[in-house]
Amino acid sequence: MTFVVPKTDRGVDLVFVGRKFESLGPWEEPGDGFDDEVPIEAAQYELRAAGNALSVWLAPEDNPKRHLGLAIAATRRNLNGFGVAWVRLEELHNLGVSWTITPPQGQRIPYLQKRHVDLLRLDAFRWAKVASAFGTAVKSGNSEIFSKDDLVKILREESEKKWFPGFHGWPKEIRDDLGL
Repeated sequence: MTFVVPKTDRGVDLVFVGRKFESLGPWEEPGDGFDDEVPIEAAQYELRAAGNALSVWLAPEDNPKRHLGLAIAATRRNLNGFGVAWVRLEELHNLGVSWTITPPQGQRIPYLQKRHVDLLRLDAFRWAKVASAFGTAVKSGNSEIFSKDDLVKILREESEKKWFPGFHGWPKEIRDDLGL
């Protein structure tokens, strides 16, 4: 599941890409396979507790570009889709959730700006509060859900634009689906 926290003071969104993990082994940043021509960097960050993880992404406010970046991010993680939920940033701060943004480094995904965010561990109580905030957003209709078919459609439409770099870095399954 992917979650977007809209509009920080700098006008960018924090996008949470969440995934269940069977175990909490050492954290590793996955290789993304994109070449240096991809102009805009992506960020990744995980909050871990009780077998869950969230990743934080900074995304533009332009919906098509945001959806493309999230589609690529989801396929890179072998997710079968993603959801987007809007939660007030102040809510997370009030729950004691904080992060430190440092200079960009690491993997690249188009249209998602990368920031390195320090690892933050949450206790079970705080984790439950964060999950509740996102659950409330989804129930109240402040959300969108994108299936695997939606991901393929977004990527296929973008693949028709010759200027877009990085196709060779997409997962083989997605490239096969797109006929690339």
